[in-house]
Amino acid sequence: MVSYSQNIVEASFISQTAPASTIWLDFFVTTWTQYWYLLFAASWVAWEIERMIITFYLHKPNIEIVSKPTLIGTSITSFQSIFKLRELVDQGYVRARGKAFAVPRRDRYFVVVSSKKQIEEINDAPMNQLSARGVMYDVVVPQYIIAKGLDLDVKTGGYIARNVFKHRLRASLPSLQERLWETVQDAFRKEMHGPVTNEGWMRIPLRKVSLRLSGRVNDFVLFGEELASNSEFFQSNMNFCADSAVTMAVLHRVPKFLYGGRRKMKQFLTTEVQKRLESETKGESTRKDCMQWIIETSGGVSIEAIVVQLLTFVLGSRHQLPMLLSYVLYNLCLHQEYIQPLRDEISRVGEKGFETAQNNEMPYLDSFLKEVARTNPLTDVAMPRKVMSSFTFDDGTHVPIGNYVCVPHAPIMNNPAIYPDPETFDGFRFVSKETSKSMSRLTHTSADFPFWGSVKQGCPCYPSSPYRTAISNLSLNQTQTFKLSNKNIESGKSK
Repeated sequence: MVSYSQNIVEASFISQTAPASTIWLDFFVTTWTQYWYLLFAASWVAWEIERMIITFYLHKPNIEIVSKPTLIGTSITSFQSIFKLRELVDQGYVRARGKAFAVPRRDRYFVVVSSKKQIEEINDAPMNQLSARGVMYDVVVPQYIIAKGLDLDVKTGGYIARNVFKHRLRASLPSLQERLWETVQDAFRKEMHGPVTNEGWMRIPLRKVSLRLSGRVNDFVLFGEELASNSEFFQSNMNFCADSAVTMAVLHRVPKFLYGGRRKMKQFLTTEVQKRLESETKGESTRKDCMQWIIETSGGVSIEAIVVQLLTFVLGSRHQLPMLLSYVLYNLCLHQEYIQPLRDEISRVGEKGFETAQNNEMPYLDSFLKEVARTNPLTDVAMPRKVMSSFTFDDGTHVPIGNYVCVPHAPIMNNPAIYPDPETFDGFRFVSKETSKSMSRLTHTSADFPFWGSVKQGCPCYPSSPYRTAISNLSLNQTQTFKLSNKNIESGKSK
């Protein structure tokens, strides 16, 4: 108290003895500072109101909106959608009864369609009218996250991504399977460790381990064995993805003090691309990985353009694999009654059989993976497309420019008309009880299973292979058992 009073007296004394000009100047500066703050705040409020009027009225689609019909009500719902988009989508799906509906976001509407006819129309729409790349540019803002633009991808109209993942990689997976199996085994040896409890159990953080396991597999497929085995490159890759994921959702850019991961990644990739181009000139290139296929498909563009494209693929492939792998391991702990049947099936195929085995030779494993994917949708909406020019569906649903068109993920996966008793986890749901063969495979893309996105553009073959390899590796290891560390987690219904 004494110290506080002395400070007040001292401050008062200084003010009283200051020259009049100083007092006036302090008052002048303070007043004008406050004035500019108020002017800035008023300008921001005016801009927000103008944006809301343009978005919520001029760009409004001609369908049911999941919000109150007033500007304030729509604004409140758009704020709520940041935190509970899935609840709003579920609510709209029930109310719309198969018809299209819209959820307001801060700067656009999410127009959600669920009928097979409208999903087909999204698949058939020109990419320059309904653009997946437009969504990516809005979310990632590549000039800040990766580098200045994606010239190579834009100039080829997305051809490189389709060629590399949907054709070259798919055709090469059988020959890569043995090395992929070894990579997964090595990844488990390096990452599946943690503190040991008094009961002798090893506590393993699921999310962290899944990220690192999938990171090692991705590095092998994208960049080849040499870079994948480089520990410094692996850590730079992990840092780059972590920095980008943490910051882009909030800032839509990576601040300069977080450029370290990206800078090291670019250095590694630039050196490797230069080396491969020299080998290609000498006719010595025999590599089978995504980096090599991009170089071969790029048509002589700059090294920087190739590196930027590679960085884009790194971010794009670091989403589905670790998340679904986490859910697979989690559900193995929840539903341990499936472990022995899966182990028996995998043992019949054998480790070497993975080089030629098709999903139909392991229907129970494939069904288990698909049921995990069905009950754990990774996103609130699937197949998002940015409307680059106004789009009208055949039923008259009109979507103005700038909005997103998408498909409800969880509601379709939990629709009892499509999946009987959808709340029950049935690991062998997709296997015929009469013939013991697959009725629907994990890699089958359809309007009833939007997990992989577009029926035409989705590429599920590569991601599904590591899932099968990882779970097979775990199941074949007879010495390992798993359980959840938190005994209070409910196991839910299981068949």
